[in-house]
Amino acid sequence: MPSLATPRPLLRAIKKQVGKVKVSLRSQGEALEELFQLFTSERQHLKRFSYMNDPRLRLAYIRYHLPLNTVRSICVLKDLLKRYPAIAETEWVTDMGAGPGSSTIASLLTLPADRTRRYLLTDQSRGALRVAREIFEECAPAEKDGVKTSITTLQQKLPMLPRFQGPTLVWMSMVVNEFDHAEHRGIDIKRFFNKLAEKLPPGSTVIIIEPGLRAPGRRLLALHDSLLESQRWEILAPCTHQKTCPLLSEPKRPWCHFHFRWQPGDIVKQIAVPLGLTAGKGSMSYLAMQPAKEGGLLGNRDPELARVIGDPMDVRHTDAGIYLCQDGKRRVFRNPPKETTRGALLERGRQNRDARLV
Repeated sequence: MPSLATPRPLLRAIKKQVGKVKVSLRSQGEALEELFQLFTSERQHLKRFSYMNDPRLRLAYIRYHLPLNTVRSICVLKDLLKRYPAIAETEWVTDMGAGPGSSTIASLLTLPADRTRRYLLTDQSRGALRVAREIFEECAPAEKDGVKTSITTLQQKLPMLPRFQGPTLVWMSMVVNEFDHAEHRGIDIKRFFNKLAEKLPPGSTVIIIEPGLRAPGRRLLALHDSLLESQRWEILAPCTHQKTCPLLSEPKRPWCHFHFRWQPGDIVKQIAVPLGLTAGKGSMSYLAMQPAKEGGLLGNRDPELARVIGDPMDVRHTDAGIYLCQDGKRRVFRNPPKETTRGALLERGRQNRDARLV
């Protein structure tokens, strides 16, 4: 399980945001509880207003959910760069439904600062985009040796798409779970992704991040199969194949999700600890993909490559086992290599004894 700390530049930027609004710590804690209800049992109210336009809710979000979502994005991006280092060469980064820009900050602080990058953030909330710009400007490095980092914000509501200037790293973080019900949002999700695939230049990558919960995780699995069925997309991660998801047909309704240890920082703990949020552990489901066009990355098609999708468990007649997703099937792998954890890539070889972590 990876261990990640909230980046210090982001903590400094959050501290500045906290200093701008006179809201007591107790009131911020109450607002954070309201946000948890809004994101779970009262999700039907999300479409009625933007919580980023309410000063109390916005501050609670910035103080807790922004750093947590940033670390989620960092976790996914770091893993993706190990297998697809060419993503780091992307000049354009577009964060759709950006909110205060968690995935933008993750890109800014994770991608190497060796080239000019241009960030575009879209969101329906003007207040969220204003905060995103302020935090970005606090975290962005100064121009050096002609290398520039720029930000553009665009008030735009999905499913509208911005213009793409070249190969782009596109983020959709905590977005799909808010509009994937057509009867609630009036958005045809299949049509949306077909249009996105059509508009994106070759060499682009799309990363979708969702909460590590069963319902949004299962919906993401269904979206995975729908994207492959359209033949407009190729999956890069976490799947190691281009086949239907084996978990959708499992009777106990499992879902693909991953964990990380989180060192949040003092300014986060001050609002989180009184609510009992002390675990220091986060989770997420995600999907990384590219348009099925010439000029893209070489996608996963190795039948011996597997993704670990479970935690170590006791297995009858052996010491230990772990669930893998390999070549479109869920398998139990007995006696895995030491230090094999959920989310790891494993190359099995012809015999279990030949398996190695990638």
